[in-house]
Order: sequence, then structure tokens, then C-alpha cells
Amino acid sequence: MRVADRDRLAGLQPQPHQLRLNSFAKAVLMNHTPDACHVPSSRRFTEKQGQYLAFIHAYTRINKRSPAEADMQRHFRVTPPSVHQMVLTLERQGLIERTPGQARSIKILVKPAALPVFE
Repeated sequence: MRVADRDRLAGLQPQPHQLRLNSFAKAVLMNHTPDACHVPSSRRFTEKQGQYLAFIHAYTRINKRSPAEADMQRHFRVTPPSVHQMVLTLERQGLIERTPGQARSIKILVKPAALPVFE
């Protein structure tokens, strides 16, 4: 490619200072997740996830054992698959841990001070 052709084509490509980013792209570039709560322990969760975590914490303190998924289903008035998906998501994000094959084995890995107010 000749220098003149390269210079002509370079003018057609947007330069970094000419790019416009939407808010999601900016959040990704800045390593932020949109609509996420910031937790001092460097773990993030959404408002809904925070309510599930707060429920698990409160239930465990009152009943001295973790809630079953059916307990969460009744409280949040959602379907069994919805609760199960939320539990899997919380576990995948490192916010809770469970013991395989053991019922009511949910343990919260977030400091209680970082949990939202239970509604």
C-alpha cells in the first residue's frame, strides 16, 4: 500500500477521541456493573439479590437454620424455578455457599453490615 493511500484510509477510521460510548460501554470500560450495589468486601449485588441475602440472614438468625427454597418462594411470592435460579446466581457470584446434598445449608459470605435493610 502506498503512503498516500494509507493516509487517505486513515482519515476514514475514527480516532479514539472521536468515538462515542453509551453508558453501558463506559461502565464496562471502567469495570463497573450498572445497577449494582457496592459492597465493602468488593462483592457486588443487585437490589433484588440484596433482599434475598437479607432474608436468608434474618431467617437464619431467627430460626437458627438456613431457609429452604420453599421458604424463600413463599416470602417473595415467586415460582420454585425463580428461587432456585437466584440461589444458583448468588452461589456463582460468591455471595453464598451451599453444601451439596445437604438441605438448608446456605451460608452467607457477605458481612452483615454490607446487607441492605430487610423489607
